[in-house]
Amino acid sequence: MNSLRIRIALWSALLCGLALIVFMIAMAVKVFDNMSEEAEYELSEMAKVINGLVESDEGEPLPEEVVATVSAEEAELQVLGVRGPDGRVIVDRPGWPKPKRKGARGFGDKLFGSYSRLWRDERPWLILDAWTESGTEIHLAIEISEIQAEVLRMTRQFLYAVPFALAVIGLAAWWISRKATRPILELTEVAERIG
Repeated sequence: MNSLRIRIALWSALLCGLALIVFMIAMAVKVFDNMSEEAEYELSEMAKVINGLVESDEGEPLPEEVVATVSAEEAELQVLGVRGPDGRVIVDRPGWPKPKRKGARGFGDKLFGSYSRLWRDERPWLILDAWTESGTEIHLAIEISEIQAEVLRMTRQFLYAVPFALAVIGLAAWWISRKATRPILELTEVAERIG
């Protein structure tokens, strides 16, 4: 009967462990998606600001590097390229891919654009290629290594807790199975004494 209790405990721990790992993966994906949306929001808001500066034509210099807050971490947001509605180049940083007008979605203020990801200098970047109906093109990038590091940190902490959780689940399952099999053991003993 001991082997039955051990098997019940091991199967319980295995099933719970699988459920915990699936939960961890789903949580990591969801956290990464939420943090990526936050980075996309920062890019689209900066594109609106830059578009306002370009369209107002007040001659104010455009920032090439801006610090954006992404999930309580400061990330470097870079202006890669800006082309005015008249076609003049206002900012052009060499070495970055040129903007592409694909898969556009609206951001308000007659601003459209699409996002892409790329690795540059061994760091991950989220790129926004945006444009307006008037012809202004805005190309921005934000480093997302902070997002990846946060998701990795959370995943590690969860993985450190899984063995402890499995041990507790296994012991609890063994104890419960002991309580559940006790009446069967008593019936078996009585039947053996009678027979």
